Amino acid sequence: MQNLKAALATLPKDAEWAGLREVREVLSHRVARDARPEQSHSWTTHGVMAEVLHQGQFGYAATADLSPSGLKSALAAAAEQARAAASFAVNRFEQTARPPVHRPSSSSHLQPLLQKTPAEVMGRLEEMCGWLKTSPKIVRTEAFALTAATQIRFATSSGSEAEQACDLITLAYNATAQ
Repeated sequence: MQNLKAALATLPKDAEWAGLREVREVLSHRVARDARPEQSHSWTTHGVMAEVLHQGQFGYAATADLSPSGLKSALAAAAEQARAAASFAVNRFEQTARPPVHRPSSSSHLQPLLQKTPAEVMGRLEEMCGWLKTSPKIVRTEAFALTAATQIRFATSSGSEAEQACDLITLAYNATAQ
């Protein structure tokens, strides 16, 4: 959170409000077909969204450069966008459009997804394929899992701080018969 707060200190003086939202997401895609592993991929996305209020208008910019200069550049780009939009305003927003937030949050779950190894997930999918083979007429089985573990950190120039963690799993099972 410290890097977000430090970046907010570089906010252009004429900005009324700013927020930085950092999102890190670890995704995995696993497929078993006919009780054998077929696909197993994982990837991570990580970046920051900058939001700046200037003369009643919001500007936005995003970056994957999480260095102090990268965050400062994103804030400057969002401020420039808000400045440019101010002369075309149909509505003027105030800081009350972004009320203060102070809370940690996490989704409830019995066992976090990040504690499951790829081998454990794939083993379960292979097992599901076996369960789907309920008849000799079943010619193909498939089990699929997509998981996402998301961590969000949020800080604003008005002192808001929030953290959130949430896990999502999508499962699908298919059986093809003659």
